[in-house]
Amino acid sequence: MNAQPTLLGLKVDIDTYEGAKEGIPRLIKLFKRHSIPASFFAVMGPEHSGRAVFRLFTHKGFLKKMLRTKAPKAYGLKTLLYGTLLPGPMMSEKLKHHYRMIISEGFELGVHGYDHIAWHNDLTKWSEEKIRGEYDKIREAYRKIAGKDPESLGTPGWQESADHLKVTDSLGFSYRSDTRFSQPFYPEKDGYASSVPEIPTTFPSLDEVLGNEDVLKGKGPFDVMMQRLQEGKINIFTLHTELEGRFYLRFFEEFILKLKEKKGMEFLTLQAIADRVRENDDIPRRSFHMGEVPGRAGKVAIGGEVSA
Repeated sequence: MNAQPTLLGLKVDIDTYEGAKEGIPRLIKLFKRHSIPASFFAVMGPEHSGRAVFRLFTHKGFLKKMLRTKAPKAYGLKTLLYGTLLPGPMMSEKLKHHYRMIISEGFELGVHGYDHIAWHNDLTKWSEEKIRGEYDKIREAYRKIAGKDPESLGTPGWQESADHLKVTDSLGFSYRSDTRFSQPFYPEKDGYASSVPEIPTTFPSLDEVLGNEDVLKGKGPFDVMMQRLQEGKINIFTLHTELEGRFYLRFFEEFILKLKEKKGMEFLTLQAIADRVRENDDIPRRSFHMGEVPGRAGKVAIGGEVSA
């Protein structure tokens, strides 16, 4: 009996203007050097990263995470002021060249919300009408860049709700990557069953691991990632232009090289993985809940029990 291949999808979240300017070209260069496909997910609206400071009062552990990951140095002063003391740049306009570069170089470009901070903080509270209005703006901005509607999405901060499922199902998205779990599934929430596959992040993200000795236990961040690899299964690693695309680029490349050495390893876009999922009749339907993961402030959507 032949062993199943180990599939790996790289999901690149583009959250900030300053991080994207540097991180997108560097990551594209790295991926092309190693002949690796990747899927980028880009914010389409204004950057208001400075407003994240209010999470000090709403997200348990946020200050600890900011200090542990050396956020002021990693993200830069401007990023920490956008949306408060500095006007937030419109990402889809200021980064139009970078977003088009992703497509022209043969990579997948999905969407990562409109206003990242607002989506991260409030998506689970929004009505269908509010969410649909947000996607009207997202799709208008995306069309100006790509000349078509987006086909894939990943919400900021792994936020998800039944109303968001309903809206995105109606808009023709091919798949979504909004949750944390070990393997793909078809999501269900509050009696609504989605027909669009969920391709969840399976690894911890770098910012959850950095400086977190409860997770590291004396190991390096990417050594911990290697231990989380599920051989013979689907793996999704979410990285960020601000971190892996800048200050941790060399360490990320070493991680890539170690993965390439693994026997039976196959790198795919998330779209290609979603295509395989749709061909598989054994993919279950699961509920999801909002819960905590080690190293992250606030709650994320986490895959749960198989639905009856």
